[in-house]
Order: sequence, then C-alpha cells, then structure tokens
Amino acid sequence: SKMSLYITLINAFLNFFFDWVFLVRLKVGMVGSAYANLIANAVVFVIGMIFYSQKSNEIHFSKPNGNMFAALKQSIKFGFPPFLTNVAVAINSFIANQVLLHVAGEESVSAYTIINNIQFMFMGGVWGLTGAAAPIVSYAYGEKNQAKIKKTIKQLIMLTTGLIGIIILFY
Repeated sequence: SKMSLYITLINAFLNFFFDWVFLVRLKVGMVGSAYANLIANAVVFVIGMIFYSQKSNEIHFSKPNGNMFAALKQSIKFGFPPFLTNVAVAINSFIANQVLLHVAGEESVSAYTIINNIQFMFMGGVWGLTGAAAPIVSYAYGEKNQAKIKKTIKQLIMLTTGLIGIIILFY
C-alpha cells in the first residue's frame, strides 16, 4: 500500500514538473503535455519493474507453480476490474480532452491535465488506504470474522473522512 501511494505521488509530481517544463518554459503546448505524461508514466513503470523484480519484497515476480492456465485465469480474474477502471479513466480523459480542445483550445486541455493530476494526488491517499484495507477485509471474510471486517471498515472510514477533513481545512 505504501508503494501504491508513493507511485501515485511520484507520477503526479513528475507530471506537474514536466507539464511546467514543456508548457511554461518550452511553450510546446499540448504535445508537451503528452510528453510530460509519457515521461511520468515511463518513470513509474521503471520503478514498478525494479520494485516487483526484487525477491526481498513480499509481492514480486515469480514463476507460477503448477498449472499455467489456472494461474493465467486467476490473474485475469483479479486483474480485470483494475483494467476496466483504467479503461474508463482513459475514455473519460479522451472525451474531456476532445471537448476542451474544441471549445477552449490547448490551454484548457493543459489546465485540465494539471487539475486532474491534483485530483490523483489527493486520491492517492485514499487509494493507498483502500489498497491496504482490501486484503485485510478479504482475509477476515475468508475467516468469517465479522468483527474484524467491521473494525477494519470503521477504521478505513475514519481515516478517509479524517484525510478529507484535513484537506478541506487547508483548502
């Protein structure tokens, strides 16, 4: 969960920085915004590959034991919801960019990108918390431990509402 939070923050900060470099300093326009996004995602990809390649991490790349088809089926089963989430975000961003481009020009697309990155930065904290809570709830569900499920969900709600409250106070 920490790595998920760090990766989200690194991506957002790199995107901010390179948006500033390409848009403000180099005045490249929308192409610069695309390059900023590409560079930020490439850096995050490399960090993720390094992280998951280290056998010392609890979660790392490894060969599946036994039936390869069963492992592939399980990967697709668990990986499909995040895949659909990313597809939905991509489609939403594409539509928003097209509308903004036709209505208000390249500057509006750049502004939308910056605002979107701010949103992702704040959502990173919430995603990190939910990413940390999901395996705990799943394990407790498997144990049929309703008390642990309720306690974890209560703590998650308190943390996220507290995080949102802090953000609102400083806004």
